[in-house]
Amino acid sequence: MNCDKYYYRVIDLSGLRCPIPVLRLKKELNTEKSGSIIKVFTTDPATLKDFEIFCNKTGDIIIKSFKESDKFVFIIRKKDKL
Repeated sequence: MNCDKYYYRVIDLSGLRCPIPVLRLKKELNTEKSGSIIKVFTTDPATLKDFEIFCNKTGDIIIKSFKESDKFVFIIRKKDKL
């Protein structure tokens, strides 16, 4: 999936340490519609595992994650309603 073609909101959580990035991600996703895509920047290496665990529990999907310079970047899609 080429995420550059889709509209998404950008959230910069750089400088925040565990557990704050996960709590902020949860808060931001709660304001989004089902299927919305957000791009999240973090600097805490723990978010690699924390976001994976969070998304497995909530049903949200990490479409893509990668490191860009000194930041970790996540493209996340909010789960669809049942």
